[in-house]
Parts: sequence; structure tokens; C-alpha cells
Amino acid sequence: MIRAMAVGEYGRRYLLGSEAWSVKRIFDFLADLTHQPRPDWKVPYLLALAVAYVSEFVADTITKQSPAATITGVKLTRRGMTFDASRSLTALGLVPRPVSDSIREFVAEQINTTNHPRAEIDLTI
Repeated sequence: MIRAMAVGEYGRRYLLGSEAWSVKRIFDFLADLTHQPRPDWKVPYLLALAVAYVSEFVADTITKQSPAATITGVKLTRRGMTFDASRSLTALGLVPRPVSDSIREFVAEQINTTNHPRAEIDLTI
């Protein structure tokens, strides 16, 4: 984002990533990374949507906190989204690091800050 502010054109939008991962791919990667089992069932769409409606209602009217699930977030899981960030990356001179590296770093940081007793990370994947 700093690069877009420094080099980019005012008013132009930039995609700052280059990989599109599905939710399943993220869970599979996390399972391999942490040696935890993969989720063995999917939350039915209508149930997830109902929970999101309730979550947003509770957040807006009672807790005044961010909702645990959002309606838009649930609806977006039904779409297969692809994007081409090459124009943005070329214009900004960016070479983003792999998503896997970012996830690996985040998980390691979470394990280190929470002192999780059973946590193991396979940094080779």
C-alpha cells in the first residue's frame, strides 16, 4: 500500500496480490503446516448465511463489536473469483511474496505469542 501511495496514480485502484486461494486450499495448507486434521465437513450455505444475519444483528444492536461472520463474506464464498493483478504489479514495480510465506509467518507468530502447548509447524511445506 505504501508503494501504491508513493508511485501510483491518484484515483487509480490497484490489486496488491497475485494469488487467489480458495477457502479449501487455505484450510488444506494450514492442516499440512500445523499437523492438524483438515475440516471433515462443510457448513451448509444456508446455515452459514443465517448465522451471518444473526451475527451482524447482534453486533449492530448489542455488542457494538465486529460480527463473527458477515453476510457479504458468506455470500462471497459462493463465487469463484479470479483476478489478474499484472497491470497493478507492473505499474508499481511490485513482486509480491507467495501467500504461503505470509500464512507460514502468521501462524508461527501466533504460536509464539500464545505459547500453544501442542503447536508444531512444518516450515518445509
